[in-house]
Amino acid sequence: MSKRGRLEAQIHQASNWSVTATGSSTGTSTVNASSSRYPTDLLGACASAWSTTTGDTVTVTGSWGEAGTGKVTIASTATLAINWGSATDLRDLLGFTGNLSGSASYTSTNHARGVWLPDCPMAAKYGPNDDGHTKTDRTESQGPRGGSSALVFQSRVILPLVRWSHVTRARARVAGESVTGESFERWWRYTHGGELAYFKVCPRVKLYWDADLSSATAYFLRGRDSTEMERAVEDWAGLFPIELVNSIKVPS
Repeated sequence: MSKRGRLEAQIHQASNWSVTATGSSTGTSTVNASSSRYPTDLLGACASAWSTTTGDTVTVTGSWGEAGTGKVTIASTATLAINWGSATDLRDLLGFTGNLSGSASYTSTNHARGVWLPDCPMAAKYGPNDDGHTKTDRTESQGPRGGSSALVFQSRVILPLVRWSHVTRARARVAGESVTGESFERWWRYTHGGELAYFKVCPRVKLYWDADLSSATAYFLRGRDSTEMERAVEDWAGLFPIELVNSIKVPS
């Protein structure tokens, strides 16, 4: 059975994010600036920072699997409180809308930012787990007697097409969202449309062929300058195809 997969855009965190975390101990807990984290990496950084500050075991997990909700759960071995202070970008990235207190476990109200979870199977031109074809800047010349020569300057790996043929309106369009932040439209606006400073307009994007697994391939997405979509069914605005075209694999 084909998998749905997942997309994660790289976060460009220009400055530290510090919150006040209270558990068995209380203190300022800092997630240091980084330009190379993906949302999954951010979860681990938060868990480590908050565990160190509180003296308890804090876990931060995303429901980002094949049947995921897109929400984030923060859980601790003791009652945990988090005051976000000025770190509202971190709060919003994780999908929370206010300070946390009075419990050992919290689940976000909104979908985590930088993550998109399609709700239909993925199809790729070369099939799953195939990074794409190699394209070269190859030039050829031929002499008057038929002798040939060629030069290759650079090469790149291109994934020509990944397609989700019937994404529901909620996971495709902002106007159809049942959970704030779950649509591809909002994901693209945030991560490629310049709406949020902590995403570059051409970020690296990890494509997970199977959202239940940890393996992924990083690409630069190309060929889209708007959130325009066609309908999957001409006379019904309930399903939309979403495509990634000619994505360039990030060199190892």
